Amino acid sequence: MIPRYREIMMQTGAFLLIEEPNGEIRTGWAAFDTTLPRKAMRAPRLLPELADRLKRFFKGEVVDFSDVALPGGPPFHRACWAAARKIPRGSSITYAQLAAAAGSAKATRAAGQAMRRNPQPVLTPCHRVVASNGRLGGFAGDTRDDQQGTRTKRLLLQLETPGDSSATIPIS
Repeated sequence: MIPRYREIMMQTGAFLLIEEPNGEIRTGWAAFDTTLPRKAMRAPRLLPELADRLKRFFKGEVVDFSDVALPGGPPFHRACWAAARKIPRGSSITYAQLAAAAGSAKATRAAGQAMRRNPQPVLTPCHRVVASNGRLGGFAGDTRDDQQGTRTKRLLLQLETPGDSSATIPIS
């Protein structure tokens, strides 16, 4: 079997929804975050209910992704991903707070790496984790404010800001 995927178009480019042969779900932006395996098969009707929820999220609706299983990974990364899913929409925590929530208060850098390697952006809201100095920190490996990943993180946080209807992300 080979991975299957579909694209969901949004303002920041094609957002990929990928189903691995083992049933695990991955997500990410085609342009800067997620690479498809060479033999991935396009499946425009893949996971229609989840794709619909993602489209609604990108329109600014409150959507719950807690039923999507966390992917496999190192135990601390999985603990960070689980902790990130508990961050309320419209809120953010620091990498240090995430490390503590994942069970290792001194593992701030490791928590940052767990977010960098998050295979399920949006489903696991790594964009809600910011630096202790108030800066956004990185996103998809981008750390400068002018990089696409950091701009996308800012846009996702704006999208989730209560009462900010200007943050709606147009999709097609």
